[in-house]
Amino acid sequence: MSILILDVIKVLTFSSFALYSIKIIRANNLSRALILVYLFISSRLLFASFHQLTFIPMFAGLSINALHSIVFSVVIFFFIPLRSFLFKSMFVFLLIILLMLMSAVINGVFIQSIVSIVKWFLLVEMTLLLLISFNENGAKKVIELIYFAFIPPVILLLLSVLLGVGKYNELDGTISYIGGFFHEAVFSVVIYTAMLLKLTLVRFGLNYKKKSSIVLMFFFILLLFVNYRTTILASLMTIVVLIYSDYWKKSVISKLSVMVATVLMALVLTFINVDSVLERFYEIPAAITTFSEISGEPDLFYKDEKKYLSGRLYIWSEYINEANGSSWVKRCIGHGMDSWKEVFPKYAHNTFVSFYYELGWLGLALLLWMFLKLFHYLFQIKVENQKPLLLGAGLTFLTLNLSTMPLWQIEGVFLLAMILSASLYWRKPNNHEN
Repeated sequence: MSILILDVIKVLTFSSFALYSIKIIRANNLSRALILVYLFISSRLLFASFHQLTFIPMFAGLSINALHSIVFSVVIFFFIPLRSFLFKSMFVFLLIILLMLMSAVINGVFIQSIVSIVKWFLLVEMTLLLLISFNENGAKKVIELIYFAFIPPVILLLLSVLLGVGKYNELDGTISYIGGFFHEAVFSVVIYTAMLLKLTLVRFGLNYKKKSSIVLMFFFILLLFVNYRTTILASLMTIVVLIYSDYWKKSVISKLSVMVATVLMALVLTFINVDSVLERFYEIPAAITTFSEISGEPDLFYKDEKKYLSGRLYIWSEYINEANGSSWVKRCIGHGMDSWKEVFPKYAHNTFVSFYYELGWLGLALLLWMFLKLFHYLFQIKVENQKPLLLGAGLTFLTLNLSTMPLWQIEGVFLLAMILSASLYWRKPNNHEN
């Protein structure tokens, strides 16, 4: 009964926000580029919430979600000036896509590689479209509208907690509250993105530190309810950077404020059921001692070791061992995107390990270059209020890629596009908004 109530509320929530968004767009005279961004992310979140229908293959083996990405990719391509794709900041991404195409053709896996190639091309398109939106509307209006699209998932998460509609983890029996979405991995990225957008809006003001602390506490508690260990740990990167930037390197009073906030957080946590969350962190010390074995033979793992970090260490060992045993051509350009599906039962749960298997040493080198360029842009941000937040977001995104694969999800693709486009926009000193 509770699930049915949540589904009805889903329809009402998304419908209400869709209607109200029309009023917002008209009132603020927003550009077509920004409207297209909003339509993309709001419809994506809508479809993701009704995964029972949108995940089923319907047309030529493609689901509604897959078709949604392909259709928007085509529409956005014709909207963006061709010269924009030649920006220096996009060069590494285009090289990655080119390598994906080459690896797919050489390995004969072009058809199964299409979805991943579209996602990476969509990353380039969405970054450019966001840049156009920033230039045409100003950063604040862009982020306000995009954050508006992320409010329904936050509402649905709160309602799923109140209604007691949770998802039991298949491995350890812990509960995740995900608002009726499909999986906690994707949903946790959605909630983190909502947190990032809200923090960005708060930091447009002058007296933002207290509000920023409240937003951090609120969304971190939401992430605890979602109960996806990787995103909880990754979000701490953003929190630590902001605490250090806003408080710890300031006056003694600011340091005391941090301590008081920490105590308040602890008190809040005592009123929610954190036992199921904490259970997922007990094995981390033992997993760290086993980390050095991932480059060895997977058969040498003990039964208990195969379960560490939800089996990640064992999975990484399988991928690395298989890649190391390949021909020199495959070690250079990989086995092709999504070729793992014919060899392994589970995806790699690590973007770097996945790239090594699917795109070889060349792909791994390009991925490292991509992250180096990202942090290069982040350190160049001229807007002091936003710089620590985006640096923390960059560290969070890097951490996510070390233990899951956010770029395998459209939601993760959008998160990176948001971080990258904002850093490129705020590199210019004249793009400072109070």
